[in-house]
This record gives sequence, C-alpha cells and structure tokens, in this order.
Amino acid sequence: GSSRKAAMPAKTESPWTNIKESMGRRPPRCTGEAVQCAIDVAAFASPTARTSRILLFTNGCPNLGSGNIVRMDSRVRNKVAADVIDNMAMVDAVNYFEAIGKDASDENRIGIDVFLSGAGSLGLQ
Repeated sequence: GSSRKAAMPAKTESPWTNIKESMGRRPPRCTGEAVQCAIDVAAFASPTARTSRILLFTNGCPNLGSGNIVRMDSRVRNKVAADVIDNMAMVDAVNYFEAIGKDASDENRIGIDVFLSGAGSLGLQ
C-alpha cells in the first residue's frame, strides 16, 4: 500500500502581526469596528428578539480604524493623552459613535453599555 502524507498548508502571516508592527508599542484598539461587528452579530443572531444588549469594556482610546482619535504621529507608547488626541478626529469619532449607536437603537433595538476606564486621562470626565 501507498501512504500519503497530508500536505501542510503554507504558513500565512497574520494581518494582526502587521498592524502590531505598524502601531509601534501601543496596543491596537479598533473600537469602532468592534462595536459595529457586535451590532451586526446581535442584529443577525436575534432578529425576532424585542431587545438586545452589547457590553463594551475598554481601557484607552480608539487608535485604529473608524472612531480613531489618536494622531498618526503619536503611535509611540508612554505619551500623555493630551499629546496623543487629535481634536478634529475626536469630533468625527463622536459623530461616528453617535450614528452607529442611534442606528443600533432605532433600527435593531440594541442597547450599548460602555464601561470606560482611563477616562480622566482622556479629559472625558
């Protein structure tokens, strides 16, 4: 008899590895995409439910993707939050999160609870 060895697939590089390297030492936080994904999952998973709820626990500002408020030149860890926040991006992020929150509430009856630590360092008290 002939014995066949299963061909091992070629190792592929994770896209998260590339993101981590481009972010320097600051951990990536794709909060906007995470919330949008949770909304999509909740809307799809329970289309006949009266309501759904999403809980978001975060420690730090969104620094990648939709809702990002970190200046591109501030990707280095250990900077004071005031040096990192882009005020124009903050306005855009507030508008973005308000829009997806309103859509989640009005269209899909999904409530979103956010538990944020580190708000004092962001000036959000």
